[in-house]
Amino acid sequence: MSCPVLALALSLLAPSLAPQEGWTALPQPAVCVPSSAPARPVERLLRGYHILIEDVPQERLPRPAAAALDASALSALLADESAREEGELRLFGAAPPLLARGSKADLERARASLADLDALGNALEIELAAWWLPQAEPLPAWPEDAVARARIGSALPLGKAAVRSGASVDLGVRRLRRFVASFEAEVASDSNVAEPRMGRVASGRTLHVRACRVEGGRAVVVEGLLDLALELPFQEFDPDSSDLGVLQEPEVAALQLAFAGKVRSGGWLALSITGHGQHSGVLLVQASARPDPAAPVRWRGFDVASLAAPLLDWPAPDPESDGLIEEAPEPAQLRAPLPSAQLSSAAASLLGSSRRGKLGSFSSSGSAGIVWGEGLVFVPLAETEALADVEALVRAAESERTRSYELALTHGALAVRMPACEGSFVRVLAVEERTALVDYDVEIAEEAWIPLPRIERVLSGLLLEGPLQGGAIMARGWRAEGRPDERLDKVRANLGALQLLDQDRLVLAARVPAGSQRELVSAADSRPAVSLMLTPAR
Repeated sequence: MSCPVLALALSLLAPSLAPQEGWTALPQPAVCVPSSAPARPVERLLRGYHILIEDVPQERLPRPAAAALDASALSALLADESAREEGELRLFGAAPPLLARGSKADLERARASLADLDALGNALEIELAAWWLPQAEPLPAWPEDAVARARIGSALPLGKAAVRSGASVDLGVRRLRRFVASFEAEVASDSNVAEPRMGRVASGRTLHVRACRVEGGRAVVVEGLLDLALELPFQEFDPDSSDLGVLQEPEVAALQLAFAGKVRSGGWLALSITGHGQHSGVLLVQASARPDPAAPVRWRGFDVASLAAPLLDWPAPDPESDGLIEEAPEPAQLRAPLPSAQLSSAAASLLGSSRRGKLGSFSSSGSAGIVWGEGLVFVPLAETEALADVEALVRAAESERTRSYELALTHGALAVRMPACEGSFVRVLAVEERTALVDYDVEIAEEAWIPLPRIERVLSGLLLEGPLQGGAIMARGWRAEGRPDERLDKVRANLGALQLLDQDRLVLAARVPAGSQRELVSAADSRPAVSLMLTPAR
């Protein structure tokens, strides 16, 4: 072959034989950057107790993960997309850094996909702010913007935070004070010693919030636990025993409200409490989010963090228990989550017939796969049928799980008004909590013995809680009144002085459907009625 002919042939083959670009570091999309979280989050006190023993963990529930795409899923997305386009993109390692090598077209296609992921990742952030207004007049659960801003005025916020969709955050300040709760014994053959057992008293004003974008970022679902705890002057109790020291018996006035509600981006939720002394006031919560990117090029992402968390039945506090030395039981799961993997699988059947059925894979026929991460689903724009199906699934599930109501509870002078949401857990706990020395155990050796105090926690007040499912609250709880009313001295109790408890308890249980008001307990014997009303949000 002559040189001119060879040169012509090589020029025709040049596009396919052109060397690949060198290794290039592709930008890491925001959706793959882990969301920040406090190193040691504030305990949420889910059992409602505020008098704690140091070595008993009170934070039992894991915090749901924020929406994010795993680095390995990102690498699979880019590699499989290149294979669909018959490209030769090569990837080294997982992000960050994500090193890629390929033709100019390969790299441009990868950058376009990363830009779509980055745009959604930047839109996942939710801004939260909360204000506590003591002794303020009640507000509806969804106050108007102008009304909420007028109420706030120049008040300092309880806290502000920016979180990724699906994440939780703690706002406010909690104080922990140590006290001598009880004693443990060391007994040898001819000697003994009592070792102080230290406890903690939790007080302060905290709000624990999980926020999720819904409706493509045009609205936000806020699930929260408001915890108000005031430490009262504590008492001391002397067992009148030469083997034991003086016990400290703290007392805490506590109010816990578990609530949930959907607001339009920039909107407000309000919790109103009246008739409860220093815990009377209004909590205002504002949540703002950004909508999904308007014009993605290759991939559309769906934020499904609101569907990924299960509905849990929290362990209820007991008005009289030795809970000081018990770990909280695990919560029961009332409803399974709807994770992004399940949504992806449901839509995968609508992909091309050569689809291999593995998320994040492409078939040789050129049919793209659905990729999912924690609280996220990504669908190629070219897959119009699967795209429409995922959108319909998400819209239907969100519509059901974000139906909102206003809950109103009255118990004598106490009145609570707050938002509630389908598939959420609601709680009203208004109690005074303290401890008492109610009995003794004995540790005995050959020539020595020592009494061991048995401590019980005592709650006086009201608990009403339960899940909201099918447009009704499955309410249960109790009303209890009691405290140590008599000291039994050592002469009569033998081992040491102790306290005798006198307590009345009434169990509450009812199904309260939306649009109705129920009197759970009628007024009797100077005790007020307990009434609950559930109203659909306007």
